[in-house]
Amino acid sequence: MKVREKRAGNATVFSLGGMLDTRTVPSLQQRLARALAENPKIVLDLSDLKFISSAGVAAFILAAKNARARGGGLRLAGIHGEVQATFSVLRLDSNEPIWRLFPTVEEAVKDL
Repeated sequence: MKVREKRAGNATVFSLGGMLDTRTVPSLQQRLARALAENPKIVLDLSDLKFISSAGVAAFILAAKNARARGGGLRLAGIHGEVQATFSVLRLDSNEPIWRLFPTVEEAVKDL
């Protein structure tokens, strides 16, 4: 999995590419934890993510809860394809209490 991290407005944006599964989740969780310690406003850009396992979804839920506990939030942007299908099956493809979904990173950043 490829992960790019950058600052945009008042948020930290993680652009994820490839496959997020049990093998790649631990390194993402470490990076998210470090970022959340500095800034609890996180956007996950999923426009290049091809696959997400249940472990990846669990990592997103944990990050969202930690962000909210620190006074911030987690926003998801660019969900499509197989990732969208996974979120749909799990009924996580709408604006949930734990996160909000946006078509673009720019819109997600503005919401924080």
